[in-house]
Amino acid sequence: MEEKPIALIDLETYNDGTASLALVVAPEMRGKGISTRIHKDIWGIPEMTGINKIIGGIEPANVAMISSLKKAGAKISKEINAEGYIVTEQNRPAGERE
Repeated sequence: MEEKPIALIDLETYNDGTASLALVVAPEMRGKGISTRIHKDIWGIPEMTGINKIIGGIEPANVAMISSLKKAGAKISKEINAEGYIVTEQNRPAGERE
């Protein structure tokens, strides 16, 4: 059985209780809810202990990722930052333990 990557995840955590998350889903795996699932489930991994917010940036044309983040409960800025990205914030879900 040939193994194929599903997604690439780069998670960086910071001492101020925030994290940044870069996520790329393999083209053949897109549209299957994988990104939404990752954004919801990321809070359960040990590396997220003490983290209360994920901050990210999305290219404005990436409507699929914007939709995924909205489904996961993230706040999506209506403005584009100086680097050309839409800023996103995803807070730890209520009731999700640290």
